[in-house]
Amino acid sequence: MKFRPLIFFVFILIFSCNKENTDLMNCDCDPIDSLNNDEEIIDSVIRLDTFKIGEYFPVYPNSKWVYLNQLGDTVKYMTSLNYEKCTLYQWYTDKIDTVFYATRYNGFIVNKYEILEGSSSYHESPWKRILPDNLVLNKYFEEDYRYPSTYYRGKIIAKDTTFLNFNSVIFVNEYIGPESGNISIGKTYYAKNIGIIRTEQWYAGEDSIRAFEELIDYKIGQ
Repeated sequence: MKFRPLIFFVFILIFSCNKENTDLMNCDCDPIDSLNNDEEIIDSVIRLDTFKIGEYFPVYPNSKWVYLNQLGDTVKYMTSLNYEKCTLYQWYTDKIDTVFYATRYNGFIVNKYEILEGSSSYHESPWKRILPDNLVLNKYFEEDYRYPSTYYRGKIIAKDTTFLNFNSVIFVNEYIGPESGNISIGKTYYAKNIGIIRTEQWYAGEDSIRAFEELIDYKIGQ
């Protein structure tokens, strides 16, 4: 499973602005109390955006999710208390490239269904996708790629389902493999307006669960 609450373990210091841009950029982020200053003009090149928040991953400020894992332990995941104003700098000129507002989920910047969980390189993007924007059924989407030949993929296999007493749930199967192959490694369940309600890590190629986290409490902020 490429992305899950179980694997957040590093903070990001450098990254590219999008998947097509492989230039490294430095990022400075500061907490802000509101978005009232989003009309500020620093430079004509800069655009001031607020990163999108997906309805199946509602990481609004001051939110939390509490899970019970296979060991009987509770694990908590939280967002930043406020939106943060972040500035991207071009690595080769150190000039400001763009400014945006975003929340952090356990320290990671989120833009709708992508998480900034790694540093950029010539071969790899720091943005890791957890869901496709169109939420289409039974079609593989690329979650992550690791040089030279490791691909992480997902596929929505069910939508608008009831699961664990939650409605409007999406089931996503997770896979790993080379460019032309897929080996199942887990499953993630997302509930509309709530987020991740269960993650499962499987033994590679099998349906037997070796680890899981299941939602037992949550609060969605504003």
